[in-house]
Amino acid sequence: GDREGAFQHFKGAVTVTQTMVRETIRQIRQRCPSVTCIVSPYEADAQLCYLAQTGQVDFVVTEDSDLLVFGCTRVMFKYNKHTGTGDYIVRDLDSPSAGCLHGMSPNQFRDTCIISGCDYAQSVSGIGLKTAAKLVRQGGDAAGAVSLLMESPKYSAKVPDGYMGLVERAQLTFRHQTVYDTVNRCLRPMTEIPSRTRERIHAHTSECGTYFLGPLYEADIAQKVAGGEADARTLGPIADILSADPTESMSLFQTPPPPPLPAHLSEGSLYGIECTSGDEEGTVKVLKARVGGHSCEGRDTSTQSRDVIRITGLEKELHATRKRERDLALRLRDMMQREREWQAEREQLLAEISTLKADRATEIESSQVPDGVHQRQRRKNTPSISQQLPRPPMFFSGSRDRQETVSPDMTDSGVPMTNRTFIVRSALTGLILTVKPSLFRRGNLRNWTVEMQPRDPSNIGQVFVYNRDHTISTWVNTGYVLDAKGGHGGNGSVVQLYPRHTNPNQVWEFEDGAIVCGTPERRVLDVQGNKAKPGTRVIIWNRHNRPNQRWSVEYVTEDCDTVT
Repeated sequence: GDREGAFQHFKGAVTVTQTMVRETIRQIRQRCPSVTCIVSPYEADAQLCYLAQTGQVDFVVTEDSDLLVFGCTRVMFKYNKHTGTGDYIVRDLDSPSAGCLHGMSPNQFRDTCIISGCDYAQSVSGIGLKTAAKLVRQGGDAAGAVSLLMESPKYSAKVPDGYMGLVERAQLTFRHQTVYDTVNRCLRPMTEIPSRTRERIHAHTSECGTYFLGPLYEADIAQKVAGGEADARTLGPIADILSADPTESMSLFQTPPPPPLPAHLSEGSLYGIECTSGDEEGTVKVLKARVGGHSCEGRDTSTQSRDVIRITGLEKELHATRKRERDLALRLRDMMQREREWQAEREQLLAEISTLKADRATEIESSQVPDGVHQRQRRKNTPSISQQLPRPPMFFSGSRDRQETVSPDMTDSGVPMTNRTFIVRSALTGLILTVKPSLFRRGNLRNWTVEMQPRDPSNIGQVFVYNRDHTISTWVNTGYVLDAKGGHGGNGSVVQLYPRHTNPNQVWEFEDGAIVCGTPERRVLDVQGNKAKPGTRVIIWNRHNRPNQRWSVEYVTEDCDTVT
């Protein structure tokens, strides 16, 4: 059978409980009191990197390559407890052996690893390390690389919604995650967050500021967590580690206690124990720093390494599985919340449509119809007003340059008059900004995404109104307006139809051929991927004034009876 696959599943069945972590700390403290054990408040990768960066350890023993992304420059992988050897990796980007990463700055190295896929942002399908490195070199940083992906015909359709936000969050996590300061005995960011970055996080994130980096709690609680006296998840006290029943270890591990450590490990030895907060079962790793008060670097420590207590930890696959379970639970909760909101909006729409129908029926009954001919039937035989009126000049000529004259129905600056119905045409393709007619059923919106389609005079999903509060609403219902999804106006945000609240992501301005979103970045309406085919999504993007960001407006006066 598949022995390797079976082994992976066996590893996935292993759980490391708080009881095991507590017992491990107790065994180390009883057998070698001079050895220091540190429990990380959150991600242990960040804590280990902090110890390495501050010179408290020489290198880190781990199986997780994320340590290099966090900034740890000396890591030992694949440590063999029988031979006392492993793969000692020194991160040197100036070395020719760095391959596709040669010559990169530390920031570019981190961005490359994020774009190629990490725990905080999955990679786009088909993007590996070499492709990610190429994109980062061309774009200069992660934001430039994502822009190239969005504009690439090969990858643009594969980029998930909100991908730029995930990348930015991963950058912040790798640089500023909360760790325990062993000198000042309190919590702090791994590196200090600049004030401008902190302001931008609070202004544009939908979450509680920097909460995802790990909250900073009181120093006395942090000291208890680091010393194993308080639970890293609940912050509540746990049983005294040294007073625990020594027979408990036999029931946990079913192995005899290890022999006492040799004399050369009695002083100056430092171990760090990782316990990732957020999981019911943490991840446990060991790092070896100094042995007998002397640096391990540059000499053979294989004999001494055989004596080191090796704590078997939860593998990376189990950690990723737990993370996926949490993400799916959060997504399910959000979907249920949106479903409740949509149901309430549907009921409100039904009530409004019923009121409109009643008003229309009253108007028909009160009007005088000659010879008993129903007014609706008579109007169907009359050409639409939009067919009788001459077509007004557009904002832009065929060469996509601004015309000197504007329509009498527009202001002097070329902005459409409020409360007039119009269609929006792309200068790239001539297609019309559309909410598909199949998504309207009895006046109720079934889907919110806006896309490009050919002009259809009978399609109410192509007719919009520019309101006095600078929102663009549908002709059929002014309570729903164009909206940059997510509320923060990030690059690549999908343009959707959403209930009206007049926040900046729902405010639009007509400016020299572009339709500008009201968020501080002033990104513009953009045909995704520079595509010319119907059904292409509409997003907002940094302004570059190419044809896929140029638009014209044409006024129409629709006969309600001809709109279906």
